[in-house]
Amino acid sequence: MDKRTLDFIVENADADVARLLLSSARYPGIDITLAAQCIQARKRIKEKIPSWHLFPQLEFPSSLSLEQCSSESTALYKQRFIGHICANIADLTGGLGIDTFFMSKKCFRADYFERTLELATSTKTNFKILKADNIFVYNKNINISLIESEEFKHYDLIYLDPARRSCSGKKIYSIKECEPNILELKESLFKKTGTILVKISPMADISATVALLSETTEVHIVSVENECKEVLLLLKKNRNSDESTHVGPKIFAVNIAKGHTMEFSFYPDEEKYCQCRYASALEAAILFEPNRSILKSGAFKLIASRYDVRKIAPSTHLYIGQSPIPDFPGKTRKIIEVLDFNKRTIKYISGAYPQASVSARNFPLSSKDLRTRLKISEGDRYHIFACTLENGDKVLVCTE
Repeated sequence: MDKRTLDFIVENADADVARLLLSSARYPGIDITLAAQCIQARKRIKEKIPSWHLFPQLEFPSSLSLEQCSSESTALYKQRFIGHICANIADLTGGLGIDTFFMSKKCFRADYFERTLELATSTKTNFKILKADNIFVYNKNINISLIESEEFKHYDLIYLDPARRSCSGKKIYSIKECEPNILELKESLFKKTGTILVKISPMADISATVALLSETTEVHIVSVENECKEVLLLLKKNRNSDESTHVGPKIFAVNIAKGHTMEFSFYPDEEKYCQCRYASALEAAILFEPNRSILKSGAFKLIASRYDVRKIAPSTHLYIGQSPIPDFPGKTRKIIEVLDFNKRTIKYISGAYPQASVSARNFPLSSKDLRTRLKISEGDRYHIFACTLENGDKVLVCTE
C-alpha cells in the first residue's frame, strides 16, 4: 500500500464509505477501492481487534472473513491451550489470522494454512507488519492427502475453525456439514498431533457434537459481555486413558467482561446427580440471573447448589437468595415486588414501570409479546421477569 493511500485511510477514518466510492474521481492517485475497504474494516476492528487497529496499513480483503473471525478477547482466551513455550502449532483454517496471531504469542512456531490465495497473501503481509516472525503462511487446501504427507509436520496442537456457511451462503451448525469436515480428518490429524482444538457454532447442539467426537476432554463455552461467541472442543488422542472418574468432558462456562474473565466449570454427571433447593415463595430478596455461558452449559441445578441459592422452578432458570453474592457468575438484582400475571397487574405495570427491560423465562409469551402486552418502553433501571413458579403459577418479578 502506497503512502498516499495509507494517509488517506487515516485521515478519513470516520468517512461514509459509500460516498467515497461514488466520488472516487475527486481523489486522483488514491486506490479508492482499497482505501474504502480498509476504512470499513477498521471501523469494525476498532472494538473487535483493538490492538490491530493501531496499524492502518493492515489489509482486509474479505468482509465475510472479518465478520466470522474471532475477536481479540476470544483469541487471547485460546492461549490457555498452548502447553509450553516451545510448542509448535498449526491453524488449518487461518482466515484473517486472528487466532493464529494471538496463539503464536505463546509458542515457538505457528503454521497458518488458508485455501484462498488472496486471503493468504494479505494475511502474510499483515503478519510482517505485525512483526509476527514465528508464523509461517501456507496457501493450501486441507485434506487427508496433505495431512498424511511428509510435508505436513507434527504439532503439539492443531486448531480448526471450520466454515459454517454452505456454498449458497446459508448458515450451518452441524459439524457434519462444515468444511473442512473434522469427522473425516480426525484420524489423520491424530497421526500428527495428540491435541486438536475445534471451534464450533455457538448455536450447535453441544451434546450431539460431543457424541460424534468421543475424544473430547473439555468443552469451553465462551461469552463476551454476556453474549455467547464461541464453543471450543478440546480433543485428546488418548482420551480413553483419562483417569477421571467422571463421565463426559469437563465443561467450562466462561464470560469475558471488561478484561475480567469469570469461569464456572463442572462435569455433566455433577449436574445430573445434583440436588438443589427450590423457592417456596418469592419474598422480597435478591434475584440471580446466570450468564449466557452457564445457561448454554446446562448447569441449572449445580449453580444453585454451589452458590447456595434457590431455584425458582425446575424449568425456570432464575434463582433467589437473601443477600448479594459478589462472585456470582451472572447478574444480581433486588426484587421489588412479585405480582400474579393477570389483567389487573398488566394495567398496574404500565403505570408503575413505564420504562423497563422485559424477559420471559419459562412463560407462555415471548419477551417481545410480553412487552407489547405490558405497553412499556425499554429502560435500564428496572427489569421485569415473567416466569412460572414450581406450583405452575405465572408471575411477574419486578426488579432493579
